[in-house]
Amino acid sequence: MPLTLSAENNEHITIDAATIAAGRLFAPSRLVVSGLLGSSKAFFLARAHKATGKSIVAALASEDAAAGFFEDAVFFLGKENVIYYPSTEVLPFEGQSLHQDIAAARVEALFRLMEATGPFFMVTACHNLMERVIPVHALKDKKLRLTAGAEHPMETVISSLEGLGYTRVSMVEEHGEMSVRGGILDVFPSGFDLPLRIEFFGDIVESIRSFEISAQRSVKKLDEAVCMPASVAAYKQAHTGAVRERLIERSDSLGLTRPAWEPLYARLRDGSAPAIPELLPLYYGRLDDMFDYFGGSEVVIAQVEAELTDAAFKEFEDDVKSAEGKQIEKKRFFVDPKELYLDANETASRIAQFPVIRLEGLKGVGSSVSCESNIGLRQEITTKKGADAQLFAPLALRVNNWLEQGWRVYLTAHNSGQAERTLELLEGYELNPARTNGPDALERRGRGFFLATGALSTGFILPDEMLAIISEEEVFGERVKKRAPPSKKLEAFLLDLRDLAEGDRIVHAHHGIGLYRGLKRLTIDNVENDFLLLEYRDGDKLYLPVWRMDLVSKYHGVEGKEPALDKLGAQGWIKTKGKVKKEVEKMAGELLRLYAERRAAVGFAFSKPDRTFAEFEAGFEYDETPDQARAIEDTLKDMQEPLVMDRLVCGDVGYGKTEVAIRAAFKAALDGKQTAILVPTTVLAQQHYLTFKRRLAPFPVVVEALSRFKPPKAQKEIVQRVKQGSVDIIIGTHRLLQSDVAFKDLGLIVIDEEHRFGVRQKEKFKEFRKSVDCLTLTATPIPRTLHMSLSGVRDLSIINTPPEDRLAVKTSVIQFDEAEITAAIERELKRGGQVFFVHNRIESLGRLAEFLTRAVPHARVASAHGQMNEVELEKKMLGFVSREYDVLLSTAIIESGLDIPAANTIIINRADRFGLA
Repeated sequence: MPLTLSAENNEHITIDAATIAAGRLFAPSRLVVSGLLGSSKAFFLARAHKATGKSIVAALASEDAAAGFFEDAVFFLGKENVIYYPSTEVLPFEGQSLHQDIAAARVEALFRLMEATGPFFMVTACHNLMERVIPVHALKDKKLRLTAGAEHPMETVISSLEGLGYTRVSMVEEHGEMSVRGGILDVFPSGFDLPLRIEFFGDIVESIRSFEISAQRSVKKLDEAVCMPASVAAYKQAHTGAVRERLIERSDSLGLTRPAWEPLYARLRDGSAPAIPELLPLYYGRLDDMFDYFGGSEVVIAQVEAELTDAAFKEFEDDVKSAEGKQIEKKRFFVDPKELYLDANETASRIAQFPVIRLEGLKGVGSSVSCESNIGLRQEITTKKGADAQLFAPLALRVNNWLEQGWRVYLTAHNSGQAERTLELLEGYELNPARTNGPDALERRGRGFFLATGALSTGFILPDEMLAIISEEEVFGERVKKRAPPSKKLEAFLLDLRDLAEGDRIVHAHHGIGLYRGLKRLTIDNVENDFLLLEYRDGDKLYLPVWRMDLVSKYHGVEGKEPALDKLGAQGWIKTKGKVKKEVEKMAGELLRLYAERRAAVGFAFSKPDRTFAEFEAGFEYDETPDQARAIEDTLKDMQEPLVMDRLVCGDVGYGKTEVAIRAAFKAALDGKQTAILVPTTVLAQQHYLTFKRRLAPFPVVVEALSRFKPPKAQKEIVQRVKQGSVDIIIGTHRLLQSDVAFKDLGLIVIDEEHRFGVRQKEKFKEFRKSVDCLTLTATPIPRTLHMSLSGVRDLSIINTPPEDRLAVKTSVIQFDEAEITAAIERELKRGGQVFFVHNRIESLGRLAEFLTRAVPHARVASAHGQMNEVELEKKMLGFVSREYDVLLSTAIIESGLDIPAANTIIINRADRFGLA
């Protein structure tokens, strides 16, 4: 098919024809394609890459868009075949070092581009193409190759890693860190998913192994490892003369005196300067740009949603100019922006040196592809109602219709576990897809139904190709795509070496209370091992092998009171244990009586989960963490017993306790039982109500909330419906405990943050626990509750695995600085987040609100403090939860228990006025 490469042309074009046209592109020609929806853009570019043998650089308008497109490209090409260059997440001239994982990912991407021997596929946000980067010739030599069995003097290796920007720590946890213990070197290099443990025998590298951070267990033996720089901005070997000359020259042009630039020079000279990319020109002089890394291979620049990327180039240029103006106003040192960034015109000129594919959002611009979305399928599934509704009947109908017409149809599952679950569900609809993967969709032709393992943001339909791809989200609902973190065991919850600092009190089962003095490596009988050094009264020392760590635990006592140290070999600790034993025996009698009463109580035995429950589970938008999956399994198992359940689920805010409660409540509803969800605050009740409604939307389960936000008439109506049994799940505060609230058939009570309720409410809870299954959720269990759980009177589940892909918290201690505060808020808002601003003085809260409104005029600011009317306070908090506000300025009354994933930044004014807690 002839194709005119012009934006004015409005002809219809197939994907195959567009791919052929892409293969004929040469600079400065361009191909303009419109009509592609969702992940079909990645499908087209991936096919063009494979079919033409050309490199593709896909540029998107934002970091979020780039991250999503990267996942789609990985689905079609495989992770090893896609390069991702992430944004810094730092504003221009902010003076902040990059997060270690981001720095490592950028280094890895540059090395992969530089060392590519064939066509590559790269994804990035378009403003990253405007950044100047370390020169190619300078990066080529910045790596360290280690080979098992070869000679590599340990001191030389350590020195080389320090030169590459690696930081020495006691225990390696993040990229860019290394730890030395005797003849063992742990290092977490860029480009590796797990850290490496390198063992030396003299000057010989004896072995190289990857290992798990949490368990410290070896995973895989490696023959060699290449350690790339921790960051491209490592100033350990700065050429001081050239750096000083450039520093003075730039300072003179800014009118700055010696005191303004000399501290920075001193840190650059001794290698202690932070790894800030904005200082690169001082070290290297002229920098390269991203286009210099594309090498000699044929490269096509693809602007995805081209009208948005055009605007994003201009927006980033404006951001740089604005940041420059602020630096000049503050009379601070900064490198000339022209040495760090291309402007929009320069970027356009560089792009014009390559063939360009512009994927336009508006259909009818350029050559138009016939493409349809699956949005109607999800709507059909979610609107299926009725007790006997077959939720996936719309899916089965569509697939069968397509297959009858000779189409090939793909359904995706983000991992093998979900794929197995999907196959089981499809059996009930007489659908038996063949298992495959994403890249298969690029190559295969002809009729067939396939289940492809891999994450895809959205599906699409290409009638000309007779191809339909249905994403998991379009069937089960939206999910969050993130890497799964390593699992932590229960033992790590009770004792984690990272929680111990030298000088902490520690309890030994046989010797009592001592001081922890750190990890020591000792050689005994020619065998080296790690030991915990414990110090007792009179300076007595005890070396405890790490494999006997089960004998010790961190001391937890009354805050502000330090217990006396025990004497090694003395009788004091034995007497103390004897007294405690007597008290425990006394308490055991009472606990035994309570436990017997509980066991004697007859409860309702819920049925085993069925296919409907499996369909509901499949709609969970996250991967269950191992701890969370175990808590869900234990809860459902308890509910199936004819005994009354009393289980405590303990886990930090955002760790997934609510999903445990949702699964339990849904199971109760399927068996015709009602569930009451008790929460301490109206705001939390509303948040739970919205979460339950969203999760249960496709199913015939009635959810209601009872709180002060409801007018009296509505409350009365809800109470009546609860009594009649027409409400399956009722969520509320202590209002649910009032005498007018009665249930037709209550089967489950969920109590969130029990310690926040008063004595009367807790007495009511005791009555409930005698006859109704009870599930308690908490982030901070009170000692008595935790003791009952650990002693077996109440069953305990601990969710100790953090949210997926959670980055380490970055803390900065600074003086009050308007520019710094503005930059922190702007950075958070730019990535679509929210900000807490804590100021613990009500009388000056108004002035702070005026300051924030002036500093960040486009931000929506709300104020909250303890002297506000309760209803008004809760409305402000609820408004922040529902994202009506960007910044919440408050005293220290920020509610505990709220899960606000978008609030990633907290600014605490006068932190010195706050206590340790």
